[in-house]
Amino acid sequence: MREIRPRRIHRLLTRAARLISVLLAVPAIAQPFSPEESRAQIQIEDGFKIEVFAAEPDVVDPVAITFDENGAVYVAEMREMEVLPALEPGTQATIRRLEDRDGDGRIERSTVFATGLSFPSGLAPYKGGLFAMCTPDLLYLKDTDGDGRADERRVVLAGFGQGNAEHRFNNLAWGLDNWLHSANGHGGGKVKDPSRADAPTVDLSGRDLRIQPSDGSYEAEARQLPGGFGLAFDQWGRKFVSQNETHVMHVVLAERYVARNPYLAVSAMGEDISDHGQPDAPVFPISRPQAWRIERTSRRAAKEADKFRPSQLQVSGYFTAACGVTAYLAELFPESHRGSLFVCDAAHNLVHRDTLSEVGASLRASRPDRETEFLRSTDSWFRPVNLHLGPDGALYLLDFYREIIETAASIPEDILAKLDLRAGADRGRIYRIVPDSHREPYRPPMLGGLTSEDLVAKLADGNAWVRLTAQRLLLEREARET
Repeated sequence: MREIRPRRIHRLLTRAARLISVLLAVPAIAQPFSPEESRAQIQIEDGFKIEVFAAEPDVVDPVAITFDENGAVYVAEMREMEVLPALEPGTQATIRRLEDRDGDGRIERSTVFATGLSFPSGLAPYKGGLFAMCTPDLLYLKDTDGDGRADERRVVLAGFGQGNAEHRFNNLAWGLDNWLHSANGHGGGKVKDPSRADAPTVDLSGRDLRIQPSDGSYEAEARQLPGGFGLAFDQWGRKFVSQNETHVMHVVLAERYVARNPYLAVSAMGEDISDHGQPDAPVFPISRPQAWRIERTSRRAAKEADKFRPSQLQVSGYFTAACGVTAYLAELFPESHRGSLFVCDAAHNLVHRDTLSEVGASLRASRPDRETEFLRSTDSWFRPVNLHLGPDGALYLLDFYREIIETAASIPEDILAKLDLRAGADRGRIYRIVPDSHREPYRPPMLGGLTSEDLVAKLADGNAWVRLTAQRLLLEREARET
């Protein structure tokens, strides 16, 4: 009888275990659920509840949301996320305006504010209109005739990079410095104001961007970290970004400070601040891995193991699609959660929470809960991609709701041929997260009609959305008398 060596036995057992895990862990192709059915599969931390705020057909493929000073809700729909830009330019995306007309906290009306857009990934109100990051351009859109559609469309900056959809410039956020900021998803670009012949060209390779709408100036903000999808500021104006495996990065220094000394050599201006994995912090999903993902991981382990970190050779259990980092800066949540950073992982169908503590000139992000998450779902189509603090102090979660969240560039061609990247393209959800005891529906804040004196009083509000909106309105009015 032929002797079987221990090493061979180990290999055979490993392969058998892998096959058994596929057969046991992965069911037939998972089917989509209705918004309420999917919501019911979400496990959220005790003391909180999650409500459906909007869903298809009123919204599909949501990736960014904003509220204007009177509480109008605008959502960017990235309808071509899965398309390779080199093969088919993106011009089918839409920005929608959502309305809750009966005050029940649920959207009943959805209208198209702007369409024919390219990969919209960030929105910010300004002077009755919206800035919209639609690479390769930053646009300004405004409805000037009151019909609910943007009839003014102006290119503010042109020249943003057009790589993989998830690597483009994304998110727009007002800072305490009164500038509008955007995150570099690793796409870079060389941008310029096309309306001015003498406008400077700014190289955004490895850099974020900030814009001053009042005078049209713009400049690079150095980061020198891997780019991703997500941008947040805390109550002190400290900046955070997220990127796939590195779920929380603190941008410690801005380029404008370092540039004052041309002889100062700085190797990096930001750092991974997680104390529970740098990169690849563990996560604890309750959804089952998809069959194609198991196959891709098996191939990596068998043929290219030396090209990947150990965590990347695991099917699940570590951050792989971190995005949408957001700081909770309001008083509706318990005090224990104020100032926390929330980060989505779209591949693992969950939202993670970190608390912050100061360490020297930087910070540390720590997991407050062991072997669980703030929010997680058994529905593998649930794809949280972004978060946003609302005027009411609630946290709004954008669910892209797709069978496959990866772009075509991330999947081997033969596996890709068996998948439908458009599955779920007619779906999308926005959820509202509030304490379990909270009973009030969303109500528009109506700050636009306040006097400048009243807006000054709002600068002390406990909700950062209210403070920043009041600050923006005072600047728009040039209310020097106050």
